[in-house]
Amino acid sequence: SLLFRNRPLFRAALGESFFWFLASLATSAITLLGDEVLGLSKTNTGLLAIALVVGVGIGSVLAGLMSGDKVELGLVPFGSLVIVASALGIWSVTHDVDLATQAAAIWPAAIWLSVLGLGAGFFIVPLVAFVQDRSDRQVRGTILAAANFVTFSMTIIAAITYYLMTDPDWLGWGAPTVFLAAGIGTIPILIYVIWLLPQATIRFFVWLASRTVYRVSVHGLNNLPGTGGALLLANHM
Repeated sequence: SLLFRNRPLFRAALGESFFWFLASLATSAITLLGDEVLGLSKTNTGLLAIALVVGVGIGSVLAGLMSGDKVELGLVPFGSLVIVASALGIWSVTHDVDLATQAAAIWPAAIWLSVLGLGAGFFIVPLVAFVQDRSDRQVRGTILAAANFVTFSMTIIAAITYYLMTDPDWLGWGAPTVFLAAGIGTIPILIYVIWLLPQATIRFFVWLASRTVYRVSVHGLNNLPGTGGALLLANHM
């Protein structure tokens, strides 16, 4: 009840659960992708899963470096955008594969899976940090336990969803279509996050542009307080 009463924390917990929903769905779909689409052995199919995990690891590290000493929620819409693009990319390189093109599709699929993991790392790190940073220390354990309950409930829903998607008696989709559905299904999440965090989204993309295009140098940033307001005065007119 503590988690549900705190709307920002509850939304962050729902974001975490969506991450694990996609992770469970992608892990199951990778097995199907390697076996039925790319014609890989179980061992080589595991390499596709490794590509995804490596992407998550790199994305998580980069998210930590880009956040610095604060919780950068602007990474969440950016990560959502990368997830959408990479899921559609996986579909584009695997949906029309046949015996003659199986070998050529393996590396593009692995690269897109790595990008998918990269976006997932950008997505999950600020949400986990936000829940831990904003929860009261006295009830933090209770809030984290409730967030984990929501998360693992979503993994069960992911298993049911995957069954309905791939079972011939229901939808009977192949792995490429599962990734396509995951990408399309993330678009409403992306729109909602941008609507919920417009300032954080704009701030992050301005920061990204300042580091990649305009190369703005900032001095004395450590003088600004981590929380609360600040008064900036020019030293001359």
